[in-house]
Amino acid sequence: MRPVARGLQHRLQRGTTDEEIDAFVEEYARSHHLLFTVNTLEYLAKGGRIGKAAAFAGTLLQVKPILSIRDGEVEPVKRVRGDRKAFAELATALETETEDEPEYRLGVAHAAAP
Repeated sequence: MRPVARGLQHRLQRGTTDEEIDAFVEEYARSHHLLFTVNTLEYLAKGGRIGKAAAFAGTLLQVKPILSIRDGEVEPVKRVRGDRKAFAELATALETETEDEPEYRLGVAHAAAP
């Protein structure tokens, strides 16, 4: 079970108020971050996040956006060219934006990996 689900379950079992649940969810959202990149700009264009011309040019130039989700919205963080630079940027962000703590949790996912 994920930490946020476990935390919510624990609070609900002991009895809690709506305000406590709201505060827990807000703190979780504030303290947890997500950075990702996409292999193709196709779905960003289909979803209206970028124009078709920008998607076409970005695909030709191998532009890989580094994206984040903040306040429930997908936001661009940076643009790089090529997969290697995108993954290097994600690694740099991990090194510079995190602290080495025993309770730190990191998840890595690849959409095409089984």
